[in-house]
Amino acid sequence: MTIRISYSLKRETPLYPGTPPVTFGSLRSMEREDSSNSSLISLSSHAGTHIDLPLHFCRTGKSARDILEEKNV
Repeated sequence: MTIRISYSLKRETPLYPGTPPVTFGSLRSMEREDSSNSSLISLSSHAGTHIDLPLHFCRTGKSARDILEEKNV
């Protein structure tokens, strides 16, 4: 049995009730005479997968930011 724990990020991504929807928008567009094309993506850390590991269920757990800072990324 396979249990999917990660999903592609799109407008139809299944979300936990109350989680804000995934949104995509245009930030800059060469068609609007901007110098480049650039997108804006808005999502919860619970959209698609849990990127707030292991802090999500453990009060003393580390956040993704904590882990990256330890690795100097």
